[in-house]
Amino acid sequence: MIVGISIGRGFDNISEVYKVLDALKPTEVCSLKNDKIKIYCKDRHISYEEISIDWGNIIGAKNIKHNNYGKPYNADAPAEAAQKLVDYVDQIVEFGGGDFSISKFGKSKIVKQDKMVNLEKKYKF
Repeated sequence: MIVGISIGRGFDNISEVYKVLDALKPTEVCSLKNDKIKIYCKDRHISYEEISIDWGNIIGAKNIKHNNYGKPYNADAPAEAAQKLVDYVDQIVEFGGGDFSISKFGKSKIVKQDKMVNLEKKYKF
């Protein structure tokens, strides 16, 4: 089973990644560039597919903008990468609220974490 990962920007809980992905037992993991997922896959000897955002590919792009230095870039690149990830995977897991585009395009493939593993802290201080 190929699992796609959608991570919010502020997410930094690597132990949650291990708990959830160990419960799913994926054969391959796919995500946009993220070091936490890369570490998990290397640790568990699972194949990892990283989908990069190609900002510079403006050939055929419909939404071309210019950065502060005047260089053109494809403003739709993040959405295109998210769509490529959603098309490639069987299921999607969100961490830290998830990436907006991946969550939007892959609504039907999202797996709810609360049904997989209890992530609540056992002790409250």
